[in-house]
Amino acid sequence: MDIRALQKEIADLTAAKGFDDALNRTEALAKLALVHTEVSEATQLVKREWLDTGVSDALLRKVGIEIMDCVIRCLDFLNNIGQDGDQLFYDKMAENWARPYRYGTPYEKPDTIVPREGVLYNDPVCPSKGNAVMSPTLYAMCGFPG
Repeated sequence: MDIRALQKEIADLTAAKGFDDALNRTEALAKLALVHTEVSEATQLVKREWLDTGVSDALLRKVGIEIMDCVIRCLDFLNNIGQDGDQLFYDKMAENWARPYRYGTPYEKPDTIVPREGVLYNDPVCPSKGNAVMSPTLYAMCGFPG
């Protein structure tokens, strides 16, 4: 995945459109609120138009576009705070793979990991903790030899 390339494209767009100012606290809060706005727009589409009897391709595309607006705004925010989206993604995915089945819910199964093709790991060097089956890409991102 090349999130950095997406971040670069978004940085070019925001600069070209005049939205590349440095962030202060108020602007940071406003940008995060815009992420919430995009989620709310997707939520409203689902609430108003998603029927249990069927969903049109046109609606799915509209919802997808709103979700992509969220992604764009999130990546723009990462640009503003100088964070590498690729590294954050892989760090967070490794952490999530190391969590138990249905973590954070009443159905959580402590000390269980959902199996996944790849390599078993248990190494404190990796950003995640515990045992999990990790894909080869995440395995490499954690710095383990191939």
